[in-house]
Amino acid sequence: VAAPQSYISDGVGFLTIERGPTSLLESNQIIGRIVTLRDSGVHTLVLDLRGVQGGGLQPMLRVIELFAKKGDTLARIWKAGRLQRAMLAKVHGKYRRLHVYVCVDERTQGAAEYLVSIMQRNRYATIVGQATFGAMREEETNSIPGNIDLTTVLYQLGPRHDARVEPDVPARLTIPSADRVARAVVAFDDPMRWRAAWHEPTEDLIREAMERAERRNGPVERDLIVAAIYGSASRLYCLAPFIQQLILTTPPITKR
Repeated sequence: VAAPQSYISDGVGFLTIERGPTSLLESNQIIGRIVTLRDSGVHTLVLDLRGVQGGGLQPMLRVIELFAKKGDTLARIWKAGRLQRAMLAKVHGKYRRLHVYVCVDERTQGAAEYLVSIMQRNRYATIVGQATFGAMREEETNSIPGNIDLTTVLYQLGPRHDARVEPDVPARLTIPSADRVARAVVAFDDPMRWRAAWHEPTEDLIREAMERAERRNGPVERDLIVAAIYGSASRLYCLAPFIQQLILTTPPITKR
């Protein structure tokens, strides 16, 4: 699994992951990146969970605990429609006063989706984007004879496993598809050379790439060019201007 990616812009730290953590190691990677961002002086954290699926409950709870207040309910485990147990925060989270935004879309699901629901319900974060998928459960998939994959629901994280999280701030935060990015790559020469020369996107480089692409193929979307140059790292760079404007117009929730 790819390591979490981060980006800092004007005091705002951005973090995204490929999928929900399934082990202690993966949750430690996420926590470590959050600590690094905070130590770098960011006053606001943005968790980009668009398209993030899966993950285990325990690893995800370790992330949620960073923002919790002692005694808060962090999880309710349901089986067969009955509440089995509740899990509470034992201590105050290190970053419970930090301003947090979480970006989601219709593909956010599983334990990652549950993180979103708890961050919203306990007022740890402002949720931005589209309603989530609606699959707050942990599953296990096993192969059986006949090339058949059998998926078993281990438990669900609410009385309804198909409940969706509605955003506090509705917004369509799209990520260019792989096919569209691939077509943008051929619109200008050798994107790998640009990646080798620059560690972060710069407006001068993007503008130059867009001019080259337009001379060859006509107008092209800016976000596509950024994705073609920087791959998956581009999503945080493209998200930053929207979040910066959102912070000015929609202050984060008041922490308890």
